[in-house]
Amino acid sequence: MPNPRLHLKYSLALVLALGSACVDIPPFEDPASDTGADAGFTQDAGPLDLQEPRLLTTAPASGSTHVPVETELVLSFSEAVQPASLLISVSPPVTLGAPVWTEDRTRVALQPASPLAEDTTYSVTVVGTDLAGNPIDGVNSFSFMTTGPQPDTIRPTVLSATPDTSAIGIELAPTLKVTFSEPMDKASTESSISFTTPAGFHASSFSWNTAATELTFKADIAFPHGTSVAWKISTLARDVAGNTTAADTVKNFRVLRLNTAMIDFDPETSGSLGAPSYFRQTPYYNSATVGDDGGPNNDRLYLGFRLDVLPEKLTRITFSQLRWPVGRIFGDPFGKLGELLLEPVDVGDIIEYSFDGKNPQTIADYHTPPLKDAFVVPPSTVPFRGEFDVTEWTAQDWQNRGIRNKRTQYRLRFQNPTNADTVKDQLYCDPSYNEVLAALWVTYEYP
Repeated sequence: MPNPRLHLKYSLALVLALGSACVDIPPFEDPASDTGADAGFTQDAGPLDLQEPRLLTTAPASGSTHVPVETELVLSFSEAVQPASLLISVSPPVTLGAPVWTEDRTRVALQPASPLAEDTTYSVTVVGTDLAGNPIDGVNSFSFMTTGPQPDTIRPTVLSATPDTSAIGIELAPTLKVTFSEPMDKASTESSISFTTPAGFHASSFSWNTAATELTFKADIAFPHGTSVAWKISTLARDVAGNTTAADTVKNFRVLRLNTAMIDFDPETSGSLGAPSYFRQTPYYNSATVGDDGGPNNDRLYLGFRLDVLPEKLTRITFSQLRWPVGRIFGDPFGKLGELLLEPVDVGDIIEYSFDGKNPQTIADYHTPPLKDAFVVPPSTVPFRGEFDVTEWTAQDWQNRGIRNKRTQYRLRFQNPTNADTVKDQLYCDPSYNEVLAALWVTYEYP
């Protein structure tokens, strides 16, 4: 997709295609040990756990009927629960066996010591805390009715369905789950399910729990981004006694949407910086270089971007591309200075100014270590712009946006420093070639 804001005014350009190999990073020259300077941000301690746990699911599900008298109780929680804190009360009273926990302490099963009474409604209340001592929040009780000798004439009902009605931000190929009030006839129930909007999608991959009360299924193909989906369970669905549902159950949801944002470079964290001069007078973009300036300096190019234009509720960055066009090549930088390396860095909110080469913060910015191993960027003969796939790095910085202050930053540098032959070996661009130094294109999913 062409960039509507960046235009090459001359035909001479260099594509730098992102290579797939990692290389050993040459050691960085350490700044003077007495500067006490540091670049970027550091991570503080994590927050305390103040989130209260919730009772997510129960078996039997609340409202179930015709529950076998030999059934066990199974509870699942939103996070690990302290086993010693769990208290379960049942009315009428039931003696429960020893709890059996999953390793992560989020699910527990309890078998009654003797069969439950027939044709009886049981109410269960659950109390407990998570590992941090937070009590269970929200609905913490449920009820169900056991089966009995009388003929089953009660119509089955849908107790719950996921995704919830009108839910948004659902995965493109979701697993749908339906919980019924009693055991169902599998064949008739599966045939009763259909996707009504959009056309062309069919229910498939059916799977039942042992009690035939919970059904999961998927669409035969994934939904396109942003699709509003409607589906139903018709009155063809029957329980094992042949009773049909009283009415159609209609549900709907919307899957994840997709958008692309173009982000201009951040002047305060972008531009060239050379060593040993460490000269930086202004964030204004008048030229940018990478390589040997023909004198003592080894120039590195920093490209920073602010991610605050992205929505907080985005669920995943699917693609991110850094675009930096090159206007000219001076000398033979690839032949004399080795591989061109692209690497993610953290220089904080600004590359500090330095007029006499003695600002320790500017020195620290120049020498800031990469956050990940560098990628080799080989030259190309195609006369277009440089395009780098930085999806992994941008996604990582977004995940750490609280620490990174919603920034993602990159550095281009040659593997070897200046070769001291007094010949300029550089990649170069300026506004006459490219009005904007660089841009970041980010494609993301959001609700």
